[in-house]
Amino acid sequence: MTLIAGFKRGRNVVIAQDAAFVNGATGRMEGIGSKSISIHGVPAVIGFTGAVPSAQGVAYFADRANRLLRHDCTLSDLLHAIPDIAGDAIACRLTIGAWDRKQREGRLFTYANRESLAVPGLRAGDLVEAEMLLGVSFEPAEVLGEGFDLALTDAQLVEIFEGQRQRLAPPADQAGAPCHSVGVLLTCLNIGRRGISERSIWRWDDRMGEPIKPTRGEAFDIRTHGHLLQRHNPAVRAPELVGA
Repeated sequence: MTLIAGFKRGRNVVIAQDAAFVNGATGRMEGIGSKSISIHGVPAVIGFTGAVPSAQGVAYFADRANRLLRHDCTLSDLLHAIPDIAGDAIACRLTIGAWDRKQREGRLFTYANRESLAVPGLRAGDLVEAEMLLGVSFEPAEVLGEGFDLALTDAQLVEIFEGQRQRLAPPADQAGAPCHSVGVLLTCLNIGRRGISERSIWRWDDRMGEPIKPTRGEAFDIRTHGHLLQRHNPAVRAPELVGA
């Protein structure tokens, strides 16, 4: 499974994501783009996790959000609409980070439309608030050690994504084969009182049309890796205008 991580930093909340879209049937990378949509009116970010998500899938959810949410939607409006945004056509787990204007702090929620994708202990259709959502296929303590702080540092976040990159995602169907699905770029979206800011911190040397090889990445440098920010799928990046 690919990875969307959500956690608190101070009064803000952070949604972290990679940028690789892998074809679950062929195991090859077929796109680069955001696995989340931003709703600036709240402000909030919704990250989408599936077995192997696609750019078309994220665009599908963005279209639903555009149709269901008003320009001036509130956090309450967003949470009420989450089951309809998720729908039932595409299996997904949603990781929602939002700023609560009344409580003056960031809040984190999870929702899944399939039992197989729900956080352990929750059922499909449960919208639940959480302190941390990692959605990894291993125990974080394997990488970070016991008793790690819930407010992850950048270095800890990198190790979690590197750990998940080593894992194989299940095949999309019986004809497919397990594949690596985390790659290209690790980006943090910070949701706070002043809105949403985006910061890329790590990158991997993955190539379009090829399977992801679980080699270790390196720190993101805007001077040499800035072209990766330009290659995000426009159909996926455009939904950042939702609620703006």
